[in-house]
Amino acid sequence: MLWAISDNPLGANRDPDVFPDPNVFDLFRKRGSEEALGFGWGDHRCIAASLARAEPEAVFSTLFQTLPTLKLAIPSSEINGSAPNKDIGVSELPVTWSSPQVS
Repeated sequence: MLWAISDNPLGANRDPDVFPDPNVFDLFRKRGSEEALGFGWGDHRCIAASLARAEPEAVFSTLFQTLPTLKLAIPSSEINGSAPNKDIGVSELPVTWSSPQVS
């Protein structure tokens, strides 16, 4: 008889005892590096973890400086998240912004 044991990474970082509202997409969620599993652990920790955390900050900072009037085109309650068995995200995010007035 052959037995196989495997883990399911879809549950990583979704433990409600560690992360409040684990299925909610929250860019401002407080997390400790000890609890988050997305970049591995110990000797096998992702070499690009710091870069991957810095990139969204740079992107969103630049985006909001460039388009200061950027806002949601729909109420936030109408935003559809990804299926619970997928990475947390949104399927689409309609936004609007106004062009600067040219004098």
